Amino acid sequence: MHKKTNDAIKKIEKAIRKGELACNGFLPSERELCKQFAIGRGSLHAVFDELEKKKLIRRVSGKGARIVYNTDTPELIRKFLMILPMGLVNFRAGEAVEILLGTTAAADSRSAEVVLSFTNKPEERLCARLEDGNFDGVIFLERINEASLQIFRNSAVRFIVANWEEAEKLPSVSIDFRGIGRMAGRYLFEHGFRKIGFAGGPESTFIYKEMFCGLKGALAEEDLTADPALVLFMENGQEEKYYRKRISQLLKKAAGNHAAIFTGRDRWAELLYRFAGELNIRIPEDVSIISYDNTSWQEGEKAGLTTIVQPAFETGQKAFELLYEAVCNGKDTDSAILTGKIMERQSVRNNKIKEEETK
Repeated sequence: MHKKTNDAIKKIEKAIRKGELACNGFLPSERELCKQFAIGRGSLHAVFDELEKKKLIRRVSGKGARIVYNTDTPELIRKFLMILPMGLVNFRAGEAVEILLGTTAAADSRSAEVVLSFTNKPEERLCARLEDGNFDGVIFLERINEASLQIFRNSAVRFIVANWEEAEKLPSVSIDFRGIGRMAGRYLFEHGFRKIGFAGGPESTFIYKEMFCGLKGALAEEDLTADPALVLFMENGQEEKYYRKRISQLLKKAAGNHAAIFTGRDRWAELLYRFAGELNIRIPEDVSIISYDNTSWQEGEKAGLTTIVQPAFETGQKAFELLYEAVCNGKDTDSAILTGKIMERQSVRNNKIKEEETK
């Protein structure tokens, strides 16, 4: 680093630490600082980068460099905003709570603060929240709309999406949904199944599309294909008769073939269990089921549902750690992809053991 740049860092840092530049005040304009230290704007930005790493200043878009070091409480407490959409919190409360707990646990370990905002239209107040310079970064739970993205394109504040479920590449922590499908396919094959199907939400939805691709990939490795008669994609928010008709048809075909079904989420498995009971189809004796998430059906454990556990707590934890690192080091926010692990219960019959018993 150039000598003049180092001199500027040392002099500004000394002035801040001695209290000559008060906390919550702003440094002089870039033009004044460039003139004072005889450096260019590129070198000045390097100065700001170092001062941010030392937790002395925070750049505020459109306003300048705010001094955040307080001589009375010199250890800077980082502050983050977490935006939680109301629909998700209401519909998948268990999952949302686990992600939130992971986020706050990671924040506590760094002595940082997380402020929660429950809204479906974050853009309405986001500009004002970012402009006041009180937040170091923003964590979105699963969703971020185009209006919010546009705000961040014009802001120096960093963000991350925890539990991102779309194909678009954004700073995020997401799940390897294709890997989840492969895991389910391998598990069922190893338990002796050769007739394997899938039941989930809309085929156009990224997570179900990826899961089904992963399942097909696992079967292809064994020269198998998913039977179209055992594949069911369903629309969300339909009346019960819609689900009863389609799932009942699937269950009858699966029972006739002693097949296994991978359901994209536990809430779909719940419907299979319910309608199987109406049809006197036994799980796992007639149809085996493996699912994914371990959160969207509260009675899943009691019912004996084997499922691939969604790492919800770890998702929140990782999202905060990545954002915190980016803020402290003045770099772009990294992304991460997590996977799940199988929670074995009683909904998958082990055909290989049954075959050995009959020999």
